Amino acid sequence: FPESTESPAGAQQRRGTAAALPDWLPPGWSIEDRVRISGASAGTIDRYFLDPVSGHRFRSKKEVFFFLETGTKRKRAKVTENSDADTLGSEGQKPKKSGTKSKSFASKFDFFNVPEKVEWVLIDTSQGSWAPFIGDEKVSESTMQEWSTAFTAVASRDNDQRKF
Repeated sequence: FPESTESPAGAQQRRGTAAALPDWLPPGWSIEDRVRISGASAGTIDRYFLDPVSGHRFRSKKEVFFFLETGTKRKRAKVTENSDADTLGSEGQKPKKSGTKSKSFASKFDFFNVPEKVEWVLIDTSQGSWAPFIGDEKVSESTMQEWSTAFTAVASRDNDQRKF
C-alpha cells in the first residue's frame, strides 16, 4: 500500500512497495509517482523508477533496461539543424525550440587544455580556404565546430555582460 507525502513544492509523491512493483523491476528498486501541480498539464502523474544504489531516476522501462545492460544512462538523440528531413514533424513544421541557450559546447570543449600552437594553412587559393593544423595533423571538422561553438558562446556571453 503506497504512502502519500507532500514534497516541498506541494506535489504529491507515492513510492511503490514490493507488492506494487512490476516483475521486471530489480529487487530494491522503487517507483515514485509525482503529480504535476501547475501548468497546462497539472494533474498529470509522472512515474519514475529509482535505483537504490546510484540514486538515478528513470522515466521508462526501456531506460531502466539500458542502464542495467550498460551501467550508464542513455543519452538523448540530438536533432541536427541542417537537415529538414530530421527536424520536420508529422505536420511538416519544425519543432519549437526552447528559450534556453545550448550549453553543449561546455561538455565538448576543454578550456583548460587548449593547443599551444595552431597554424592556419591556405589549402585552396582559388576559394581562399584555410585549415588549422596542429603540428603536421590537420584539425578535424568536428574539432573546428567545437572551437567555433565555444568561441561564439564566450563572445556572446562577454557581449551580454558589456551591455550592463
